[in-house]
Amino acid sequence: MKRFFLTLLTVMLSACTTLTPPPTLASLPTFTPAPPTPILTLTPTREPTLTPTITPPPPPTATPSCPVNPFLKSLKPLITYAEFDLTYNVILNNRVLNIWFVEPKIDPNAVGDQIAKNVTVAQLSAAAVSAKLATGDAKCLPSMVNVINPIVVDRNYNGWFSGTIKLNDAVANLPPENKASAFTVSYLRTKQTAPTSAAPAQSCKWTEARAKMQKHFAATRENVGFEFVIDETGINAYAQWDGEIDVTMIPALLNVALESRCLHPPIDQLVVILVDGDGKINLIGQTPGSAVRSQNYANDVPNQFKILYPQQR
Repeated sequence: MKRFFLTLLTVMLSACTTLTPPPTLASLPTFTPAPPTPILTLTPTREPTLTPTITPPPPPTATPSCPVNPFLKSLKPLITYAEFDLTYNVILNNRVLNIWFVEPKIDPNAVGDQIAKNVTVAQLSAAAVSAKLATGDAKCLPSMVNVINPIVVDRNYNGWFSGTIKLNDAVANLPPENKASAFTVSYLRTKQTAPTSAAPAQSCKWTEARAKMQKHFAATRENVGFEFVIDETGINAYAQWDGEIDVTMIPALLNVALESRCLHPPIDQLVVILVDGDGKINLIGQTPGSAVRSQNYANDVPNQFKILYPQQR
C-alpha cells in the first residue's frame, strides 16, 4: 500500500528510460552537521544489549513561521483513534500530512461483498480524519500543508485504503461521502486478506515493537513515526525520523531494525524516510526483512540498504 511519496517515486521511475542500480549506504555523501543539541539514542550490538550513544536531530534549514514539532504536537490531540501515527514531509513541492491509523470498524476477515463494504468504511473514515485535521491549526495549516495522506488499516494491519486529498477539499463543509470522492486514490483493497498464523514463542506484536522504536528517539521529536501495513506487495514496516544523512543515521537505522526482528508476522521490508528539521525528505531507502532478521544484522542491514530517493542516474 503506497504512501504518497512512493506513488511519486513510481511516476518518476516510469518516466526514466535508463537508471543505474540504487546506491547503498556506502555511497551516501558526507555532510558536516551544524552544532547539535544531543539527543539520547541507543546503539544495538548483535545481542539485544544496548549501549547508550548520542546522536543529534537536525537543525531546521531555515526559520519557518510554523516549526514542525509544535505544529504536529498541536494536531495529534485531534485524532481519537487508539492507534495512529501522524508525520509531516515535503517532497517535490508537495507538503504532506500523513495520518496512518487502525480503524476498528473494519472486519479483517471480510469476504465477498463485505470487502467492498470495508473499503467504504475505510474511505469514509479517511475523509472524516482528514476533515478533522484540516480544522486544526488555522494559522499554520495553509502554509504547511497542501495535501493530507490517510493510510487506513484494520486491527491486523491489513491495508484497505490510501489516498491524498487537497487541504481545500478536506476543509470544505461537505458530508464525508462527498469528500471521499475527492481523494486521489493510491490503494484500494480488492481481495480477501491472507489468514493469520499463530505467533511463535519470543515473537512480538507491532504495538510492542513500535513502542520500543519510539523510545530510541526523544519525545520532543514529533516528526518521528512508525507504520505497519500488510497488502499484496508484502508485509512492510515504515519508519520516519528527522536526522542527518551521515554516519549518525546508521545507529538509528539499527535501533529500528533491532526492534523489528521479533515482529510477527515477519516483515518483508523496512522502508526508511529521513527528513530534515523542516520535514523535507532527504532520503528514502529500504532494507529487506531477511537482513533485519539475520544473525549478522548489524552488518547486513546497512550493507543491504538500497536508496530509492534521491535517484542517481
